[in-house]
Amino acid sequence: MKQKYKNSFLGGIAAFILGTSCCWLASLSVWFGGATILTILSNFIQSYQSIILTIATFFMLIGFYQFLQFQKRKRKDNFH
Repeated sequence: MKQKYKNSFLGGIAAFILGTSCCWLASLSVWFGGATILTILSNFIQSYQSIILTIATFFMLIGFYQFLQFQKRKRKDNFH
């Protein structure tokens, strides 16, 4: 099955944003008037932060690798 490097890269970015949300989500809840649901979500995500950051790093590396392979194929096709 052929994977698209853009999907992996965007998935990595989304996981990275979700993984770091424990830091900025609490601030966002204060800015929106201390919404309780955002604070609860922030505490929930904070407990899984290391797992989410590991997954984000993994997906970003996969996306970067696929991007490099795509560029390599593109250069190879231009020479032939």
